[in-house]
Amino acid sequence: MSADPMPGHFGVSITAPKTMERLDVVVIGAGLAGLVAARDLQEAGASVAVFEARDRIGGRAFSSPDALGGRACEYGGAYIGTEHVRIRAELSRYGLGLQSSPASPLAWHTRGLRRVGGLPVPNEELADFERAVRWWHHASTMIERGEPVPGTVAEWFTAARLGPHTTAIVNSFFSEQASSSWDAVSMHGFAVDLADAHGSVASWVQAASMADRIEQGSSRLAFALGNDVSDIRMGCPVRSIRQIGDEVHVCTDSDRVIARAVVLATPLNTWRDLELIAPMTDAARRLVSRGHVGQGYKLCVRVRGQVPGYALTDLPNMQLLLGPDRFDDGSFGVALFGPDPNLVDPCDLDSIRTMLLPLIPDVQVIAAAMHDWAADPWSRGTWLCHGAATTVDEIEAIRGPSGRVFPAGSDVADEFASYLEGAVRSGAAAAADIVNRLEHELKEANA
Repeated sequence: MSADPMPGHFGVSITAPKTMERLDVVVIGAGLAGLVAARDLQEAGASVAVFEARDRIGGRAFSSPDALGGRACEYGGAYIGTEHVRIRAELSRYGLGLQSSPASPLAWHTRGLRRVGGLPVPNEELADFERAVRWWHHASTMIERGEPVPGTVAEWFTAARLGPHTTAIVNSFFSEQASSSWDAVSMHGFAVDLADAHGSVASWVQAASMADRIEQGSSRLAFALGNDVSDIRMGCPVRSIRQIGDEVHVCTDSDRVIARAVVLATPLNTWRDLELIAPMTDAARRLVSRGHVGQGYKLCVRVRGQVPGYALTDLPNMQLLLGPDRFDDGSFGVALFGPDPNLVDPCDLDSIRTMLLPLIPDVQVIAAAMHDWAADPWSRGTWLCHGAATTVDEIEAIRGPSGRVFPAGSDVADEFASYLEGAVRSGAAAAADIVNRLEHELKEANA
């Protein structure tokens, strides 16, 4: 076969490789969504291959069993709420258990004031804090009425004229949940999240930060799913996806596969690196070009000291502490979150201790580990959080198929987006949609 250059809409022009094969479905990305989709398609009788750019499976469900010396370290997604029924079913299928997050003291640090236990703000601002909760709830009722919520999170809560400690707590909370800055993040998305939690702030916070986790790490679920998929090709980044008639041509550096359908199960921020030629709407293309704004860090740390189980802070580059997992020697494992991974060095334990001292005055730092998702070329960001410029139409546009390219993953899930549950649901949904499409085409061909 002669090489034929392919002009692309995103990324550079790709020259077609020499080898070629035909399959029913190509799945791009071996995260939870891609693995669930591949398994379900394979069980439905389709010929399937999974192409994964990394040298491991799991995507942003990535844990190390011993990074801190005795406990699994979750580098990416971790929490599984009570309403996350699909991933719970997957865990049950593979005999994997859950562990509860321990009940531990709460701590708060705002405007130079450290507080342990009690409510997030000083007594004189309790009314402001209550008003902030009502302000968020009001945004969720707008969603229930079908109304868009305008502006950024910062604009929404600044209009409430909250006190300084309350403002600091709200800023840290939403910025951490967005893995970005509150003045870059759409309030609409957080309003949708709260509406999905039936208006319960407590339920939303529990699912986001205090829910169950997979025993011994989320990578165990990825490995179990991977064992049920017969053809996973590691270290094979896809360079182009091109629909030609009723076929999709998928090219890596060495292969071209012609498929009847494709599951695109890679993070949204990597789509712009593809030469993606499919009948995609203008709204979808705008969002692909823009991406989402989640760019923060998650740092796993083993420490000694009087460690809280949950802490919100306005300290430099540290907004949230979650934990603690207790080690046999009495030390603890915690996770730290903040906006700028470039300012965090997991090898510099002294700087991590300096960061923690205002919150834990007796802290000793033993070990640390993290994965920089923002610098990772196969994720280019953390969990999904849309910027203020992103519209509802654009979000809906990337969730549906573009011709024979079916999106999947927590970034495009229409329920529980950004959670492991959203990844599992979207992978199963993409597989079901493809099976229905192929069965319908077969019936038409035989009619």
